[in-house]
Amino acid sequence: MKYKILIWDNDGTVTGSTNPNDNSINAKVILPNVEKAMRTADFNFIISGFKSPESEMQNFDPEKVTATFVNLMEKLPINAAAFSPRNC
Repeated sequence: MKYKILIWDNDGTVTGSTNPNDNSINAKVILPNVEKAMRTADFNFIISGFKSPESEMQNFDPEKVTATFVNLMEKLPINAAAFSPRNC
């Protein structure tokens, strides 16, 4: 039996900025066709890792990153997720 399992990276694959000059968490939206592709899969696994303040360069807030990730899980057909809001 074959299953279609999709593994998604949150930033840049599932979400992206509406404005290429704004990488803040508030500018992120679910990219076109992501939900449609997820609905074709038997299992969707999404990952989102730690982003350091240095790598984000602006508006980094671990609580906002966590809230955004939870929001995605409520909107999209995600079966499993792995997320680390801080460097462990």
